[in-house]
Amino acid sequence: MLNGYGVFQLDGTGGVNQRPSKNFRHLISGTVNFTRGTCSLRAGDESKTVTLPPVVTHKLPGVGGTAGRVPFSLQVQNCDVGVKGASFMFSGTPDPNDAKAFTNIGNAQGVAIYLRNADGSKVIPPKGTEGNVAPVSANVGVLDLNAEYVVTRPTVSPGTVKALATFGLNYQ
Repeated sequence: MLNGYGVFQLDGTGGVNQRPSKNFRHLISGTVNFTRGTCSLRAGDESKTVTLPPVVTHKLPGVGGTAGRVPFSLQVQNCDVGVKGASFMFSGTPDPNDAKAFTNIGNAQGVAIYLRNADGSKVIPPKGTEGNVAPVSANVGVLDLNAEYVVTRPTVSPGTVKALATFGLNYQ
């Protein structure tokens, strides 16, 4: 935001250096706001539920191992002209045994949820960092992701597994 700042100058007869007494300026005073364009979310993506498959506890791998990976996506659409990407920042409560995992708020013990990028090579931690960009083309951008169980303790007890991930958006 610019506040009380000269936006343009008109030079009178003679120019600045030749006859300064005939130069004049017109300043626009007040507030000028520059905003970046935005997008809207695809219907249902504001509060998306990703359902992971049931798993048998004794078939789970050891601590740090994963199971039940499910792909899903989040989509921005109706993006303003000039928006080249939407950067998603995911936040939530980290698991006390694995800070990269979203903590389980269900009643199962020893498991949490990993959020991963599209090819599964990167875990997206629940700390609100940028870097998960959906490139925008033709006013639409899609961020492909995966969710999966991660074993966080040597002993896993059965029950429900639920995690909450909140996301914010920055536009590029």
